[in-house]
Amino acid sequence: MPSTDPQPGPPTPGNAPGSAPGDGVRDAGAARRKGGERPSPASQRVDDADWVRFLQDDAFRKHVELRVGVTLQFIERHGLPRLIGHLGSGVGLIGHLLAAEGLRYVGIDADAARVVLARVSTRGRTYPDSARTPRFEKQPDAPLLPLEDGAVDLLLMFDCLPGEPTAVTAWDEAHRVLATDGCLIVIERRDHLSFDGLLALVRERERFDPLEDECWNDPARD
Repeated sequence: MPSTDPQPGPPTPGNAPGSAPGDGVRDAGAARRKGGERPSPASQRVDDADWVRFLQDDAFRKHVELRVGVTLQFIERHGLPRLIGHLGSGVGLIGHLLAAEGLRYVGIDADAARVVLARVSTRGRTYPDSARTPRFEKQPDAPLLPLEDGAVDLLLMFDCLPGEPTAVTAWDEAHRVLATDGCLIVIERRDHLSFDGLLALVRERERFDPLEDECWNDPARD
């Protein structure tokens, strides 16, 4: 299983960092740069629960670590990406854990409150490379992604694959933001999309060549 050191803890509100130049993120934040961001008390109460659950709920921790572990195993087999993109990054747990492994990461989420909380939750934490602090961006118009063409070598889609017809655009967007020979990792709930259905969708779009086909049991779902 992936290392979980440093352990995540409940976030401390503060100003959110901006995106570094050249990180492949489209400028989506003129308003954000005018001042600091703080999650509302309501969103903080709801979303802090994920960070607390990671420490206290074994099944939820395994649910998160499965996704981190699959990513690290893939990187070990196929090489170090210059930048990982993550669609549906939530409150930043996975971004935190991947950055703790020394990986460059940008998370994207459609929920503005979660994006803000992910930023304040990871701000000020110590990572192996300070230049690789995880970054989080708001997805302005789903399923469009706020990333430049070919910006990422590895794109993660965990538990967020939309249904038709939005899925068609999502695949095309994934293809657009991935570099040549870039890879997409999809983990989806079995009650949302069957494994065979996922592979069929991949082949139907003719955008990707399946590289690894595997099934995992999710302890938080099974």
